Amino acid sequence: AVTLGEGKFVINITDDEPKEAGYCPEVGIVEEEMLPGGIPEKYDSSPDTLVAVGWLKSQVSVGADEPVIFSLSGSICGLPQLTSNGEAISYNVCGDTLLAFVEAKGGEPPVEQRDIFTLTVESNGKYTFTLLDQLDHDGCGEDALCIDFSSMIVATDFDGDSITLNDDFYIKVI
Repeated sequence: AVTLGEGKFVINITDDEPKEAGYCPEVGIVEEEMLPGGIPEKYDSSPDTLVAVGWLKSQVSVGADEPVIFSLSGSICGLPQLTSNGEAISYNVCGDTLLAFVEAKGGEPPVEQRDIFTLTVESNGKYTFTLLDQLDHDGCGEDALCIDFSSMIVATDFDGDSITLNDDFYIKVI
């Protein structure tokens, strides 16, 4: 907006903020068949891997305040209630890594914590999801469990404006 008056010339500049790009969501794929004891198939269309690596940069339009910095939200309340071998999965965020695990239980000898997966998000938007143990699926056969991690991803532009992704980032566990 430009305002003229009494010998003054004022220009107000409106700050832009990052926005969701509105493209197709980022989807990483891993397969449980690659876990120890799994049965790898010779002919399937999914990647035979326990690690999904990709980029989140295309999910955000940063505007003029480049660069955008990605980070994990400290809040786990948007994550789904998952189970592994019938036991509830808990989450912990430490820096750039989310850890999903089943809590240790007492007994003789004490049972150790069982790690299920990790998700690491680097500041440049590169993510690495590593499947470490099984997840319970609702269906039968080789069905896919899609986990929405969007609520964990924060994109912050150079002057500190932030957004949290919404329906933009999934990991599919087959």
